[in-house]
Amino acid sequence: MMISIIARDYGEDFAIAVSDMCLNGPNIATRSEQRSSIAKAISSRNPRVLAVLRKMYDNIETPLTLGELAENAGISRRQIERQFKQLLNEAPAQTYRHIRLERARALLMETNLSVMEIVMASGFNSRNVFSRHYKERYGETPYGHRGRIRGGDEN
Repeated sequence: MMISIIARDYGEDFAIAVSDMCLNGPNIATRSEQRSSIAKAISSRNPRVLAVLRKMYDNIETPLTLGELAENAGISRRQIERQFKQLLNEAPAQTYRHIRLERARALLMETNLSVMEIVMASGFNSRNVFSRHYKERYGETPYGHRGRIRGGDEN
């Protein structure tokens, strides 16, 4: 409810950034490199990049191809690649994967969904690929993360 009020008063982009901050937890200073891609891009106000990022966020469960994202934003694939590299210092595919991993991490922390259900809900086709990318991004497997969270709840 608060996010919709923020969106109404300050705009959708700012509301997304606030929502992202709420998902990151209290120790955000040590994880600033994991800030969401849309939060990084807001300072640029590049409408095409923001349009692509919105589409990425709107299509997490069934990811769109770079071609579909480009067509939707009205620019070429190559332009998207250049603008993402310039503004976000990463390829669009990497940004999309990080967005999907952020969603998966939130689901791990906030739900009782099985890891396989989270894999599917975050647009991955393979549990092994998901686990590898998750460990690269967060330094632990999704199973280890969930176990640590549940172990902490019992103390």
